[in-house]
Amino acid sequence: MSTEESLLNDIFSPGLYKNKYKLIWCENCDCVAFICNACKNGSCNGGGCDECYNDSIEFHQSKISLRDYLPEDELWIYDKIESLKYHMLRSLAKSEKEIDFNKLKESGELSQNEEKMFLS
Repeated sequence: MSTEESLLNDIFSPGLYKNKYKLIWCENCDCVAFICNACKNGSCNGGGCDECYNDSIEFHQSKISLRDYLPEDELWIYDKIESLKYHMLRSLAKSEKEIDFNKLKESGELSQNEEKMFLS
């Protein structure tokens, strides 16, 4: 393996869990997950095969989410960002140019927590 290949491997492959599962960042779950070579499932999807099922249970006892490392006052910011992502996608899917939080409130699409975040 060339030095360049080794460097790219170090950047894009953080290592193996239990020396057999490739670790990835799951964009859907916003956490670390592993991929089983046998069944191709990710540890965050609740599936698994005989080979990875028990390892997945053990893996989920680890701190694998950003939420595990944030204090309460920073979780509020994290939740706000996640909510913004969700409403941005939904608004753009409706061909709207921006999020109209008042309209979302009127239609019942904002939670009470989101009302506090965006309309206070």
